[in-house]
Amino acid sequence: MRSPARICAAVCGLAVVALLLVSAFKRTDESFTLGVAAALPVVPLDPGQEACQERIRVPPSGNFDRVAFKVGTYGRPGPELAVEIRDSASRRVLARGTLAAGYADVQREPQHVVRVGEVPASSSVAACVRNDGPTRMAIFGNPDAASLPTTAEIDGVGAGVDLALRFERSPRSLLSLVGAFAARAALFKVSWFGAWTFWLLGALVLVAVPVLLVRAVRGLEE
Repeated sequence: MRSPARICAAVCGLAVVALLLVSAFKRTDESFTLGVAAALPVVPLDPGQEACQERIRVPPSGNFDRVAFKVGTYGRPGPELAVEIRDSASRRVLARGTLAAGYADVQREPQHVVRVGEVPASSSVAACVRNDGPTRMAIFGNPDAASLPTTAEIDGVGAGVDLALRFERSPRSLLSLVGAFAARAALFKVSWFGAWTFWLLGALVLVAVPVLLVRAVRGLEE
């Protein structure tokens, strides 16, 4: 009869293999988000008005080519929206796209994805949405504290809120993102913290924890 320690070791090994397989085959199109929940229609825009989420820092390996957001139309067909990504310093347009008019209200179409073209990683940008149609609409987001230090402005004036924006790119496996996670972890302003810390923590989870668990089971056998 096999000992509990060997059974535990086998189960832990299978769990690690399963985790690696899931990470290799499960894919995501998310590049990054601002961490803002789309809780409320916080920015109503009349025809011709524009809202910009300012001072967005695109993380390392965070290049994107699509912007996703939630729009309320007050029960009417949605107006055409222009989406632009601008350099924070020069205001030069880096990428742009359009959401065609005629989309349904948020209950029927909870999210819209607009292709804007490639925006490079490690850049500082503003993401802007302009109402180019004849009717009012609103962008969903949350109060201003939701995403620091970014903030939303309407026609250049602070709105005291944050837009719920999701930045996307071609789908990648979760395993391929490990390097990006490590690079982003290195941005923490702590002298001893770097990308190596992330890799060390990952090794501890995948190796050390199962080893300690097996040793604990063996201790119970003795």
